[in-house]
Amino acid sequence: LTQRKLIPALYNLFLDQELPGKFTLIGVGRRGDLDTFRTSMREAVGRFSRRGVPDEKQWNAFAERIRYI
Repeated sequence: LTQRKLIPALYNLFLDQELPGKFTLIGVGRRGDLDTFRTSMREAVGRFSRRGVPDEKQWNAFAERIRYI
């Protein structure tokens, strides 16, 4: 659900500037780290977003808001 629906939807809202300025996304899991989580979410956006593979600059701006615990 996170990879197929939530992250692509949030990414598209981010690009449309529909998210609050202080938006932060917090991922929770039992394994991995922040970089691994961000990488898997980028792959999910590329695969499931209506916009396709994310632009590097736009993705980096979105990924800065992602945290992982």
